[in-house]
Amino acid sequence: MVRLLGVSIRQALRSLTIALLPLAFIALFTWATAGSATGNTADPIRAALWFLLAAHQVPLQLSQGYLSYLPLGALILPIMATRIGYRRIVEELGEPQPRRRRAYLLIYSLTYSVLVYLVALIAMNESVSAPFYTAIPLIFVVTFLSCAWRGISLPMPIRLALYLVIALIGISTLIAAISLAWHLSTVIDLTRVVAPGIFGGITFLLIQVLYLPNLGIATIGYLAGVGFSLGDGSLISPLIHRVEEIPAIPLLAALPLNSHPWALCLIIINLAFGFISYRRILSNSSQSSVRDSMIRFYLTLFFSLLLLGYAANGQLLSSNLASVGALWWQMPIATTLEFILGSLVAGYGPQLVARIPSRIRP
Repeated sequence: MVRLLGVSIRQALRSLTIALLPLAFIALFTWATAGSATGNTADPIRAALWFLLAAHQVPLQLSQGYLSYLPLGALILPIMATRIGYRRIVEELGEPQPRRRRAYLLIYSLTYSVLVYLVALIAMNESVSAPFYTAIPLIFVVTFLSCAWRGISLPMPIRLALYLVIALIGISTLIAAISLAWHLSTVIDLTRVVAPGIFGGITFLLIQVLYLPNLGIATIGYLAGVGFSLGDGSLISPLIHRVEEIPAIPLLAALPLNSHPWALCLIIINLAFGFISYRRILSNSSQSSVRDSMIRFYLTLFFSLLLLGYAANGQLLSSNLASVGALWWQMPIATTLEFILGSLVAGYGPQLVARIPSRIRP
């Protein structure tokens, strides 16, 4: 156990360095080219540490407000860094047995979480802070889940549900990207309003790219018909367009300008996925286990979307933007019900067709 702790500390430091170095480079480069007459070299290092916490989905209490609407795309940094560290632990100590594997995951995740928070304390002040009782558990969860996937074999229904969730995010992000390209002139106008400069613009663009998964998950709600929010009292859906103000962020040019009832036709995507999932499970399960497989499929689908919806919703500084992003509980309910409807069509549709009198069949 002592050796495991020592190796975990060493690899946690390595993972922290891997995650922090690119952030520090970008922050230093942006600061150096900004031409600011005030500040010092400690400022970009502090900014890199703040973004390191945000990459782990740790909400930040800022002097301007509360920031919990964080870029899900930034998770790629801690996921890659921690998986590298955990893989090196396994290489050094050997492939563990199941009980020993839990010890590897728990000790490494806890060590990494505490180290990240201790280093981030350097950057905390009255302007930016993150309490340890939220930061350490969130970093622990991100680390544990990132490393726990290694070598896990999931049952087919659960695996299928996760694949379809990924496919939904991909399709929704593609639709949002098409909308963004369609409103390219608005993107250019908003960029001119922000006027970030050349190198600041590159950083600003990178941050917006990291927010694309958030936009994709919000679009899942739009495809399901329930829409998404852009602040308290706002709702953007195919039937309702109620929003008072839109921040001058080029990425938000992809938002619809008014209601589009015809977009309800896009529900067919979820219906088709539900149809396909039923046929897939039916062909890979015995007749007696289809029901259990479908239940596991729907539960995995619902809770995966619930988790994603919750992660893709938060406050964007001001109280007016206290609820931005996906409707975290309406979106998974609507999407799952539409999947179920598609599955019912796949299961009972052939029987209903068979009951149609032959004389009225074409």
